[in-house]
Amino acid sequence: MQLSSSLHRGSVITANQANPAVQTNWIYTFPAQFNYEVQFVRFTLTTDANAANRNIGLELRDPAGAVLWRGPHSFVHTASLAIIYYASQASPAGLILGGNAIPLVLPPHNLIAPLSTIRTYSVALQAGDQFSLIDLGLIRAANPLA
Repeated sequence: MQLSSSLHRGSVITANQANPAVQTNWIYTFPAQFNYEVQFVRFTLTTDANAANRNIGLELRDPAGAVLWRGPHSFVHTASLAIIYYASQASPAGLILGGNAIPLVLPPHNLIAPLSTIRTYSVALQAGDQFSLIDLGLIRAANPLA
């Protein structure tokens, strides 16, 4: 991942990610040929009735799988809850979210290389826990890669 204070703006894309299997984190792979800037990520985690303290965060990886950035998690997600997680480049304190929404952080001015990934990482997912309603807001760089 490269950080840039000024990006050549191109097409705005909303990507929807298919729901993964239960007890599995989701992964989005950026398409080839363009760099992308992540504007927001939104997803829901619905937990089963098993007692456990789950922790959820986001990370960016390069095409080889090396972790480029890993955001913190600060919320303990317990049993039998459906919580919306929302990440943006805005400060979490600046977000206005509903009562069942938890802010996460994205690195500012992130410029992501093609075939890199963004994904959740988690602690203590249980057998019936399910990620769903996964949306990403991306800006595609104006010029394709050579």
